[in-house]
Amino acid sequence: MSAPTPPPPADAKTDAKYDALEARYGADTTRASGYRLHRYFLEERKLLDELLATAEGRVLDVGCGTGLMGTPLLARGCSLLGLDFNLNACRVARSNGIAATRGNAFQLPFRTSSVDHAFCCQFFNQQPPGKLPGFFAELARVLREDGYLLLVWRNDQAWIHRTAHAAFTLLDVLTGRPRFPVFSHPMVNVLACAEATGFSTVRKLLSFPLMGTRFEGRDTVGARLFGASCVLLLKRTRSPASVAKSQASAV
Repeated sequence: MSAPTPPPPADAKTDAKYDALEARYGADTTRASGYRLHRYFLEERKLLDELLATAEGRVLDVGCGTGLMGTPLLARGCSLLGLDFNLNACRVARSNGIAATRGNAFQLPFRTSSVDHAFCCQFFNQQPPGKLPGFFAELARVLREDGYLLLVWRNDQAWIHRTAHAAFTLLDVLTGRPRFPVFSHPMVNVLACAEATGFSTVRKLLSFPLMGTRFEGRDTVGARLFGASCVLLLKRTRSPASVAKSQASAV
């Protein structure tokens, strides 16, 4: 008997757009995963390799796409798991050495405390803010205590990102490239969701991947102008049960 087919995702239209990108650019390319500039991908993969330099064991890539982002971790001997709703992306990720599973990022198909570390790159911007608490609750559940979670997403408050987004949107209209939903996630809001579910901040910075420039201070002129990507390294320091207990006692 075959396994039951997962229910269609809430963003089925977005899922179909990734299939269109694969048909347009080829399956095993960074552009099929939504990256417009390969230089951005290379810099963000370098950041991942640096910030998770001590990661060992089972590492989960949430929204893994074709699995190219985690190749440095594979090279270091980590057991790399992948989670994506796009079936074609999962197939390509498996061919790249990732144990990819088709599933929902807000209902992870992994046991409690079964993952050592996790990362998620360029997933938030296509998710409405109301979904973030559920995302963090699931990551807190599957991560072991003291496990790291690395997040990378676009900073739409930066001048360079707003300018690039306007230019690329016009280019998409002219060339017929699929246009994806875009939601705003200020770092302060993401931090609040993370801390409410048992995570503590290890490092936060803004990055301009095109030039390989990083800004540790969010309020500097350089960060406001060129901080195109938000980067947040978290550690799961409290269990979901202890978080729930403290919230109940505060009521």
